[in-house]
Amino acid sequence: MLLVILTCVPQGSESQGEEGGSSRTASPIPAASPLPEVGVPQAPVLELEDGFDGAPGAPNGRRTAPPPALDSSTRVVPGLSLVFLPGLNGAAPPLAWKLQEFAGPARFSVAQVGGAGVIRLESEETSFALHRDVEVDLAELPYLSWTWRVDALPEGGDVRRREADDQAAQLYVVFPRFPSMLRSRVLGYVWDASAPAGTSLVSVTSSLIRIVVLESGPAKAGRWIEETRNIREDYRRLFREEPPRVGKVSLLINSQHTRSRAVAWFGPIRFAAEPPHRGAGPLQATLSTHP
Repeated sequence: MLLVILTCVPQGSESQGEEGGSSRTASPIPAASPLPEVGVPQAPVLELEDGFDGAPGAPNGRRTAPPPALDSSTRVVPGLSLVFLPGLNGAAPPLAWKLQEFAGPARFSVAQVGGAGVIRLESEETSFALHRDVEVDLAELPYLSWTWRVDALPEGGDVRRREADDQAAQLYVVFPRFPSMLRSRVLGYVWDASAPAGTSLVSVTSSLIRIVVLESGPAKAGRWIEETRNIREDYRRLFREEPPRVGKVSLLINSQHTRSRAVAWFGPIRFAAEPPHRGAGPLQATLSTHP
């Protein structure tokens, strides 16, 4: 299934160990309601911060709170943020993202936690992906941070076994090279049901894909987790070469091999020159204000 990622990568030009990453646990929040299927696209709003009147640019016309003013101690860190904004209708993927279905119909919905857009993915013996094209030089922006949450893991899923290769939450960074099926590289981070956290391996579906298991099992299920990786060093360690430019980011969910169910959420994804301070991620700052 992951080979499909290689067939759709943009045709571009030509590691730190496990200690290079980190994960942080935030307070749980209730699940979001799905988007309405008709009418003006609008993301449901969850647990808004005090004084927040709506998402920037929200079609409901409500006034939004202005961003906090920068003071002399604030330093802007260069970066690229990938956000989730509602598509043209409830069935459309988030703006700037593309949907690809591998097995069965996709189920997803966009919502908001505070001022941050999040997406919920659900799989019932299905498999699908969301892709977004990017262009990132890891010499300038080597750190990747994101938030994710798993509510249901595929029963018996195991990234180490082809017949059970199902995961609820999967994030892949694609490094395109021509011809894509022969030379492109993919670096993946997964929340697996069985393989221990910290496991690194060559994908059972392709020798061009390297996988790092960041979270494992249900112990942290139902809670938002913030991850940060130095993907430049991860790439060096796992592929033993210097990374080319990043050309795509993909989110996947699947449970068709184990004939089970999986539910996962993703919050904002950001490439940056430096790792974020603890609790300073775009979603974590909001979640930390709730009990």
